[in-house]
Amino acid sequence: MTTRCAWCWPQGKKLGWDIKTQASRRRNQTEASLSHKGIPCLVVGVGMQDVHTEKEWLKISDLEDAARLVASIVTTHAQKEV
Repeated sequence: MTTRCAWCWPQGKKLGWDIKTQASRRRNQTEASLSHKGIPCLVVGVGMQDVHTEKEWLKISDLEDAARLVASIVTTHAQKEV
Protein backbone atom coordinates (compact mmCIF):
# COMPACT_ATOMS: atom_id res chain seq x y z
CA MET A 1 0.00 0.00 0.00
CA THR A 2 1.62 3.25 -1.10
CA THR A 3 0.65 6.37 0.80
CA ARG A 4 1.83 9.93 1.28
CA CYS A 5 3.34 10.24 4.72
CA ALA A 6 2.23 13.45 6.43
CA TRP A 7 5.78 13.93 7.71
CA CYS A 8 7.91 12.79 4.76
CA TRP A 9 6.08 13.93 1.71
CA PRO A 10 5.94 17.70 2.42
CA GLN A 11 9.60 17.78 3.48
CA GLY A 12 10.69 15.75 0.47
CA LYS A 13 8.79 18.15 -1.78
CA LYS A 14 10.69 21.07 -0.19
CA LEU A 15 13.92 19.25 -1.06
CA GLY A 16 12.72 18.74 -4.64
CA TRP A 17 12.07 15.00 -4.31
CA ASP A 18 9.08 12.87 -5.26
CA ILE A 19 8.84 10.64 -2.20
CA LYS A 20 6.83 7.45 -2.25
CA THR A 21 6.05 5.86 1.07
CA GLN A 22 4.73 2.47 1.97
CA ALA A 23 2.70 1.58 5.03
CA SER A 24 3.54 -1.66 6.75
CA ARG A 25 1.46 -3.66 9.18
CA ARG A 26 4.53 -5.47 10.54
CA ARG A 27 5.35 -4.93 14.18
CA ASN A 28 8.38 -5.50 16.36
CA GLN A 29 10.93 -5.22 13.54
CA THR A 30 12.08 -1.67 14.20
CA GLU A 31 11.63 1.03 16.81
CA ALA A 32 8.52 2.00 14.82
CA SER A 33 6.81 -0.92 16.52
CA LEU A 34 5.99 1.65 19.23
CA SER A 35 3.46 3.26 16.87
CA HIS A 36 0.82 0.72 17.86
CA LYS A 37 1.18 2.11 21.40
CA GLY A 38 0.32 5.62 20.18
CA ILE A 39 3.89 6.90 19.84
CA PRO A 40 4.40 8.47 16.39
CA CYS A 41 7.25 6.69 14.58
CA LEU A 42 8.84 6.84 11.19
CA VAL A 43 11.31 4.50 9.51
CA VAL A 44 13.38 6.13 6.78
CA GLY A 45 15.00 3.76 4.32
CA VAL A 46 18.43 4.65 3.03
CA GLY A 47 18.56 2.61 -0.16
CA MET A 48 20.53 -0.29 1.29
CA GLN A 49 21.38 -3.24 -0.93
CA ASP A 50 21.97 -6.88 0.02
CA VAL A 51 20.50 -6.09 3.44
CA HIS A 52 21.51 -8.31 6.38
CA THR A 53 24.15 -10.16 4.38
CA GLU A 54 27.95 -9.98 4.45
CA LYS A 55 27.68 -7.96 1.21
CA GLU A 56 25.35 -5.26 2.61
CA TRP A 57 26.09 -1.82 1.18
CA LEU A 58 24.62 1.60 0.43
CA LYS A 59 25.55 4.71 -1.49
CA ILE A 60 26.90 7.47 0.71
CA SER A 61 24.75 9.93 -1.25
CA ASP A 62 21.62 7.94 -0.29
CA LEU A 63 22.63 8.11 3.39
CA GLU A 64 23.23 11.86 3.08
CA ASP A 65 19.83 12.33 1.42
CA ALA A 66 18.13 10.40 4.23
CA ALA A 67 19.93 12.59 6.78
CA ARG A 68 18.71 15.74 5.00
CA LEU A 69 15.14 14.42 5.03
CA VAL A 70 15.24 13.55 8.73
CA ALA A 71 16.78 16.93 9.60
CA SER A 72 14.04 18.70 7.64
CA ILE A 73 11.28 16.70 9.37
CA VAL A 74 12.72 17.27 12.86
CA THR A 75 13.32 20.98 12.26
CA THR A 76 9.80 21.55 10.92
CA HIS A 77 8.11 19.71 13.77
CA ALA A 78 10.34 21.30 16.42
CA GLN A 79 9.33 24.75 15.13
CA LYS A 80 5.65 23.81 15.38
CA GLU A 81 6.12 22.84 19.04
CA VAL A 82 7.66 26.20 20.02
